[in-house]
Amino acid sequence: MLGPLVILAVFAFAFGMASQHAFYDYLDSNFDHYEVDFGELGIIGGHALVEEHGAAAQAGEHTAEAEESHALPIHIQILPYIVAIGGILIAALFYWDRIKRFEPDQVTGDNDPIRKMLLKGYYQHEIMTGWISEGIVYGTAILANIIDIKIVDGWLNWLSAWVMGFAGHVRKVQTGVVQNYVAALMLGIVVLVIAIAAIRLAMEVGLI
Repeated sequence: MLGPLVILAVFAFAFGMASQHAFYDYLDSNFDHYEVDFGELGIIGGHALVEEHGAAAQAGEHTAEAEESHALPIHIQILPYIVAIGGILIAALFYWDRIKRFEPDQVTGDNDPIRKMLLKGYYQHEIMTGWISEGIVYGTAILANIIDIKIVDGWLNWLSAWVMGFAGHVRKVQTGVVQNYVAALMLGIVVLVIAIAAIRLAMEVGLI
């Protein structure tokens, strides 16, 4: 695999260098399409280069000075090269026999946490399915279902059952027999007379 990888690396480096400016222009066009202000991004990142460029343009200073103020910092320009060279050196320490210092199985063993994380896809399935979907969403749905059935619907069902039961007992009074209604009326009159007499007696004795 060494030969094909070297060929791929050479072509990747060459095409990357050749299309660097075109790629930057493509990013600029995307940012312009979404109306992203580079001045605000520069301030957030701790750079005021765009503002300096704008002030120089408004003051009518020389174009070269404005372009110089708009240039990227040197550490930003060389950062990709540092990362690329660092990756090459790390790979050489594992695979190049002349300077090899480590064995690949030291970082690719079954107990290696980085290897486990990569094989698990950064645990996206466990997080999205196990924690969020089955834990939070499903748990919230069960809790809402219990509240809906036991509290909301349960209270209404209990109230309706109580009303229907009370109405069922009251309905038994409606027999349709006139004699029963007259007897209930007389009983009510007797109870009312007794209550009035009891109240008068209590007033005479002084209890009320």
